[in-house]
Amino acid sequence: MAITHLRVRWCLWLGRIRSKREDYGGALICYERVLRFFPKHLRALANAGNCLEHQGFYAEAINFYDRALQERPDYPDVHARLGVIFSRLQRYQESIDSLNRAFRMKPSLKKESYYSDTFAFSLACLGKTEDALEAYRAAVGLNPQNARALAGVGWALLELGNYADAELPLRAAIKLEPGNGKPYLHLSFVLGGLGKYDESLVVAEQFSALEPENPLAHSNVGWLLSEIGRQREAALAYERAIETQPKFCTGVLRTRTDTRTPRRVSTGN
Repeated sequence: MAITHLRVRWCLWLGRIRSKREDYGGALICYERVLRFFPKHLRALANAGNCLEHQGFYAEAINFYDRALQERPDYPDVHARLGVIFSRLQRYQESIDSLNRAFRMKPSLKKESYYSDTFAFSLACLGKTEDALEAYRAAVGLNPQNARALAGVGWALLELGNYADAELPLRAAIKLEPGNGKPYLHLSFVLGGLGKYDESLVVAEQFSALEPENPLAHSNVGWLLSEIGRQREAALAYERAIETQPKFCTGVLRTRTDTRTPRRVSTGN
C-alpha cells in the first residue's frame, strides 16, 4: 500500500509538470494511472477533465468533471470549468448557471478574467446586452489591459446605440490585440453610425484584410464606399462578398438607415 501511495504521488506530480508544459496528453496518462488505483480520487478526476478540456474533448471532460462533483458537489473550480465548456458548446444558460454557482462558492473566481470574460460572453450570446455590458465593464475594472473585455464593452455599447462611448474601448482593444478582427468591424460600425465614413472605411478595410474570406467584411466596405460616392468600387466590394459566399444574403447588407451591427455579429469577443 505504501508503494501504491508513492506511485500515486509521483503520477500526480508528473501530471502537474506535464500540464505546465502543455503536454495534456501525457498529463492525462498520469492521472488515469492514479484513477486505476483510486477511481474516486478527486484531484485526479478534476485534472483529467482539465486535460481533456484543453484538448477539445469536451464530452469526455464533462464526464470527469461530473464524477468529481459526485464526490464533492461544492467544488467551485470544477463548476467554473464546466461553465467554460458549456459556453464553448453554445449552451449559454448552463454556462451562466455553472459560473454563478462557482462564484457563490468561491467569489475570488469572479476576479479571474478567464471566467469573467466567459460569463459576459454567455450573457451577450443570450441577448442580455445590458447585463453583458455590466459584466464586461467589471472585467475591465479587474484588468484594464483585458482586450477581450474592452472589445465586449465596445460591442455592447454599439448594440445599445451608444456610438460615442463605444469608440474608445474598441480602439483600446485593437491596440492591445491588433490581430483580432471583430473589434475592427464593430469600430467601423461605430464610426459609420457617427457619420465618420472615411474613418470607418479605413477600419473596415483593415478588417477585410484580416478576414478576407468573411463576406460581411467586403459588404461593409461596399456600403461605406457607396456612402462616400465611390459607387463603382462599392459594386466591386459587394461582388467580392458574394464571390466569397455565393449564398450571402443581400438582406444583411447594411443600408443608409441601418448603421447598427448586423445580427450576424453577436459579441465583442
